[in-house]
Amino acid sequence: MSSDTRRSCNSGSIYQTKEGSWRGAVSLGWTADGKPRRKYVSGTTKTEVRRKVERLVADHHRGIPIATTSPTVATFLEDWLEQVVKPKRRRRTYEAYESIVRVHLVPAIGRHKLDKLTALQVQTMLNEKRAAGASGRTLMNIRGILRAALNQAMRWDFVPRNVATLTDAPQLGDFEANPIPADDVPRLFQAAKGEPLEALWIITVWLGLRQGEVFGLRWSDIDLDKRSMRIQKQLQWSGSKETRTVQLVDTKTERSKRTLPLPAPIVTALRRHRTRQLEDQLLAGSRWKGGQWGLVFCTSIGTPLDPSNVTKQYRALLKRAGLEQRRFHDLRHSCGTFLASRNVHPRIIMEILGHSQISTTMNTYTHVELGSMRDALDSIGDLFDGDKQSS
Repeated sequence: MSSDTRRSCNSGSIYQTKEGSWRGAVSLGWTADGKPRRKYVSGTTKTEVRRKVERLVADHHRGIPIATTSPTVATFLEDWLEQVVKPKRRRRTYEAYESIVRVHLVPAIGRHKLDKLTALQVQTMLNEKRAAGASGRTLMNIRGILRAALNQAMRWDFVPRNVATLTDAPQLGDFEANPIPADDVPRLFQAAKGEPLEALWIITVWLGLRQGEVFGLRWSDIDLDKRSMRIQKQLQWSGSKETRTVQLVDTKTERSKRTLPLPAPIVTALRRHRTRQLEDQLLAGSRWKGGQWGLVFCTSIGTPLDPSNVTKQYRALLKRAGLEQRRFHDLRHSCGTFLASRNVHPRIIMEILGHSQISTTMNTYTHVELGSMRDALDSIGDLFDGDKQSS
């Protein structure tokens, strides 16, 4: 360990660790039982640490209280959620973070002192979660949220390094979409014919919208005469069952904002749906709440659709059509699969689906159906037909 020239106890000291980073220590006097009180800071450069030391010394001279004890991981995570995540993230994101902290992180490592937390303890937690059956996605979320929190702990000088980054990143595993076979789509549309959400099913399959996007469509986003649709917002529910709230928020990413052309059958379906919605408005009378939302797809009184209710209707629709049960999101994957099977360029598929990176498009839709592989292999049969080659 190389050390800077030690200075007086009131001006702090700076030294370099074996790992190459820099640490500083400031003496703050003595505890009631005669033990020295010191505050430690860290950084990647000597200059950075010197500034931190100077700031601590100045605060100490002005009489500003300086904490010298490290909080537990649980206490720190609670403060991080309230002071950093809650003010800057959407409510639904905050709730997802809070759930990971409460369900996974605090029970496993919350009792440890923050500055004593080790990479081994974090790795052990991840291994135990995996053994208990946690999915790759859950493990990635646990590690990712802890890593973000510890990055903030470094900025606040609670810890000298982020031990979460020293653990093995969990493997997500291969994702397999379960699109509806193209031959089954007419059966789906026929089963939906005449029901209130008929146009929703058509749009989701044909345009590949995300659930929040199709729920958040407003009539002001659609120009039926010009046959175009702007995807700008998504409907987002948050909170527990007793305190659920709903709001229109921006789309998942900036690339998710897009304008799509509308094929003629979709325009026809939307016109029929508009007529049906106007009839609902007349029947609802003073109970109609659609004016404040302007949603294309809503309840019979104009309020936003509840995803759980739509999921029930979706499952019933698949059953009526005699189709295998699958996720709502697989309707979106169906669109991507149909486009890929028609040899549509990945860049165009990316723009239609609103992917932020073309790698997402390539990784999700480069699979080929068995029928397409059979046709491709049959097409090279002439190369191996000896009779044709000799004729």
